[in-house]
Amino acid sequence: DRSPSRGLGDVYKRQILACWSEASPLLHVIRRTWRTSEPTRLQQCVAGELTYIGLQIRTLDNQPGVFLHQRAYVVDLLRLWNMSACRSCAPTGVRPACSLDDASEAPEDCDISTIRLAQNLTGGLLWLSTKKRLDLAHGVCGMPTTAAKWPTRTMAASKHLFRYPCGTQRVGLMLSPSKATDSVVVYLDGSYLPRMSYLGIILLWGNRPIGWRACRPTLPAFSSTEAELQALSLGCQMGRGAAALIESWNGPLKAPWLMVKEDNLATISVVEDGGSWRTRSYVNKAAICREFRRAGLLSIEYVCTKQQLADGLTKHLGPAGVTELRQRLGLLSIEPPTRIARVTHSVKSETAAEPAAASSCSSLPGWTKSRVHDEVTALKLTTIGDVVHHRSHKSTMTMQQQQQQQQPHASN
Repeated sequence: DRSPSRGLGDVYKRQILACWSEASPLLHVIRRTWRTSEPTRLQQCVAGELTYIGLQIRTLDNQPGVFLHQRAYVVDLLRLWNMSACRSCAPTGVRPACSLDDASEAPEDCDISTIRLAQNLTGGLLWLSTKKRLDLAHGVCGMPTTAAKWPTRTMAASKHLFRYPCGTQRVGLMLSPSKATDSVVVYLDGSYLPRMSYLGIILLWGNRPIGWRACRPTLPAFSSTEAELQALSLGCQMGRGAAALIESWNGPLKAPWLMVKEDNLATISVVEDGGSWRTRSYVNKAAICREFRRAGLLSIEYVCTKQQLADGLTKHLGPAGVTELRQRLGLLSIEPPTRIARVTHSVKSETAAEPAAASSCSSLPGWTKSRVHDEVTALKLTTIGDVVHHRSHKSTMTMQQQQQQQQPHASN
């Protein structure tokens, strides 16, 4: 609603984020109640960015909505732990820390300072994964439970995870307006292994993520169906809370206000049919979901694994899977074109890479094909100059060596 009397606000400690019109009386009431500073508006910020509790909010050219990223926080975090010059693993994404699950049951004999260091490393990654970088959630979800028992292994895993945000510092979440706001869509998935299981839930409203969670189940699962049912129960609780919050300021949602996307047919059968006496324990776990479905408040639909968005919160997807997950969730990258146009010392490869770099960079805000062509040409000339200088230096050294070899013969 664009009426001046409605809006959204968020309060964190001494900071207030107001999302409403300047003519709204809510802003005047807040300033009259508390002694506040002059409000900083997004349109008046330097470089068009507004910082709020570590989040950088900005607008992109020719794209409606707002873009949220945490590049400044990532840079400070890497500088704090001396990881600024680490080798990035942006193409492959985050691999799960398998060493944490394969560790021995006996806890490590470490002092309290080592445990505090492991907890600080874990806290920094948790803040990053719970705000806007949901592609980090699976790699970080197992670290809080191991920081006190195996701090050395946790620190090794955290340093490996730091390589991923180092190569994807400018990746953020694009929130665009959408008309698909009738219900909350819940994508959920559960992975089952004999010693460990993971649960992943993603909430979408308006085709954009508004909440997510990657965690271990509270109870051990003995099958994939049981793991999926635990994810279903947790996803329904999160979806119910999100729907209640949306209805409090946006009006009632249309029934069914909760749409569940599930890739396990056994779980869907338990919710719809109830199963038999042999699956009574499964039915008890899905009791609340069955009640919502009978009341017409919940609908469950089968999706294949390739369309399951929460699949990336329970397992490692690989390079192609991570790239596709980012695109479907609205995670964009605003990297400068000098990183995309990778110019090597081969003149032939530079000429072939120029049109591809121009086509991929021309869609970035503020970059045209002519500007990309100039950047690639400058990089090409610099690289060719280095090659020529290297070759001339090598030829000079060769002539000097020949003269030194001929001098003894002349003296003899």
